[in-house]
Amino acid sequence: MKTTKQIYLLMEKKGRELAALAEGLDKIIVTEETLRTMFDGKETDSVNASPILEKGVSIQVRDEIKDYLIFEVMEREGVSFKIHCESYQEYCGKEKKLPESTPLWAYTADISVSFGEEISISAESFDNAFVSVYRKQKLYICGEKPRCLRRG
Repeated sequence: MKTTKQIYLLMEKKGRELAALAEGLDKIIVTEETLRTMFDGKETDSVNASPILEKGVSIQVRDEIKDYLIFEVMEREGVSFKIHCESYQEYCGKEKKLPESTPLWAYTADISVSFGEEISISAESFDNAFVSVYRKQKLYICGEKPRCLRRG
């Protein structure tokens, strides 16, 4: 229980910080209806397409959850980008498990995107509340390899 509480408190603390940061940034709001209209007749299953700003917030609104993605383009080289992303979510469903508009940290990552003949997307330096708390409790060890191992 202690670990679960620490994870939730970290999600809420960092979520509130990210919500405050998002207040002053330009925003793009995308609903499922907007996506259907934008990509009507086009194949979108293989690519999660979204408009992008140089620095701003992309908000994807669904029935139960609003996903906020605060991002900034850090590097640009030809058709490749490195984007720093911080994501939080707000629950907005009918069953009130959380107070409405409680922002909860989802993840932080640097994402590399390359557009060529194929689109390549890779996440680096991924972090979220689970990884942070497990690392602090020494239950999560990250070495030089890109994968992390959880000890029993």
